[in-house]
Amino acid sequence: MLRHTLIAITLITLSCGAFGFRAHAVATQDAEKVRFGVLDIAVQIPDGAELGAYQIDLIPLPDLPTRVRVVGIEGGEHDAFRTPPFYDPEAIGNERVILAAYSTAAELPTGLSRIARVHYEITGEGDLPAPVQLINIREALATDREGNAFEIPFILSSSQGLQP
Repeated sequence: MLRHTLIAITLITLSCGAFGFRAHAVATQDAEKVRFGVLDIAVQIPDGAELGAYQIDLIPLPDLPTRVRVVGIEGGEHDAFRTPPFYDPEAIGNERVILAAYSTAAELPTGLSRIARVHYEITGEGDLPAPVQLINIREALATDREGNAFEIPFILSSSQGLQP
């Protein structure tokens, strides 16, 4: 009886090892097609103005041989916008995300300021454009402390590049 038990345990162990090896091989094969990147979103606030709120509609560029999707969002560098912006959590992992933030802080950003950092995943094969060309700002709005809208350029920059 002990011998049958030892044989059964040995077979189960070998089977688990074989399946585990196969699962690892499949995961490694798929992982080679996945890359991650980081984009910083900054604004150039006009002289004499302060940024009180913003809303940005982010979409990946169409017609790429790969799939780009947002997988994480961080806040900005200024204390007024350090917490991550508001967004629909269900939008994470999809192609389109709308970010929005406001602040009632005594001190608001002026000049050039990073307001958010977006982490994204690229799945698929093929040549890719520069990281800042993978995601586009479709629409953007900024306001001052009183809610008066003003035009400012939103700047995408790749802070860390593509990471395997």
